[in-house]
Amino acid sequence: MCACFLLTAIASAQNQSMDEKEKIQRFFTELNTGSMHLVDAFYDQNAHFIDPLIELKSRDDIKRYYRGLYQNVNSVSFEYEEMLSEGKTHVVFWRMTLATNALNGGKPYTVSGVSHITFGGTEGKVIYHRDYYDLSEF
Repeated sequence: MCACFLLTAIASAQNQSMDEKEKIQRFFTELNTGSMHLVDAFYDQNAHFIDPLIELKSRDDIKRYYRGLYQNVNSVSFEYEEMLSEGKTHVVFWRMTLATNALNGGKPYTVSGVSHITFGGTEGKVIYHRDYYDLSEF
């Protein structure tokens, strides 16, 4: 009986981790100027977000930030190179290909980065998100 319970708990944790990985990929794949409502489903109300440009401490501020970033984007796509998970914490190695009139004459360019994302809170949404990337690649 104990072994079955333990195996069930392990399987449940693995499924939960897989669901969170899928949520991460789906969120960044689908996010654009017309889908900012996805921020509400992904981030906790009091989520903490950090990247090389800014630090934010609420979902509303994160949504405003993304809205501003995506306003001038012609196209963006992500390639997920590797995802490491431990419990509710995920580290995602990615390559973003971006085209915006504001940079590089509107031609696409690629930036590599890493995101540290933790799910939690009462709703199981993202409570911590930190992006690491080299600003000089922009």
